Amino acid sequence: MDKPNQQQNLAEFSRAVRESSLKRFRVVPEGLENWRITPESMSIADLAQHLIHADRWLFLKLADPNINIIAGNPGEVTVTRREQYDELLVQLVDTGNRRVELLRNMTDEDLSKRVLDDHYGVGKESSVWWLLVRANLDHEIHHRGALAVYLRVLKELQTKASRKQESGNVSFLGRLSMVDLCQSSRSLAHPLRCYISLLYMRNNGKQERCENCGRGGIQIRRERVAMGMARRSL
Repeated sequence: MDKPNQQQNLAEFSRAVRESSLKRFRVVPEGLENWRITPESMSIADLAQHLIHADRWLFLKLADPNINIIAGNPGEVTVTRREQYDELLVQLVDTGNRRVELLRNMTDEDLSKRVLDDHYGVGKESSVWWLLVRANLDHEIHHRGALAVYLRVLKELQTKASRKQESGNVSFLGRLSMVDLCQSSRSLAHPLRCYISLLYMRNNGKQERCENCGRGGIQIRRERVAMGMARRSL
């Protein structure tokens, strides 16, 4: 049996990344699609829309290397019916499948081609391989990490609401923001603020510091610490 080539490996990795993201998007409770961890953060629906935009940007970028990078926009999507959210997931499936086919059909020459990539500075170049892996696949993994944090926080809040005999009140959970977290649990709120700040820190090779705790680092992940403190605070 022939060993899979790099295109096949990339295609299968792409499929696994999208399936893992969809697994988490599908368990979001109905009524909480617009929930966000801070007023400035992207909501769950915003995250889904951003990943769709990122895929479509990739397809356009490969056709026209001169187009600029895009950014996520908090508040871009407001879900009023579950069907709207389900449609976002259908689009995620569709763009994910297109991405798999794109990767599977690329040649070694296609992957090694150099293109303008302003993710890391104006006028910089990257290989198409790097653009695919770093600016798209790793980018999705990054936002899936944020979604995983959202889901864990919601689970903690649901547990706390249940203890207050409010577990069936979706509007109660929907209203909760980082302000509510601060009021309900200081030990939970502060590490989560630090985690989110560090999660979205630009990985530009420079030492940066969290605006909330002053901790330095690049792409630091504090999820386990934050959630451990959350459990102890309940």
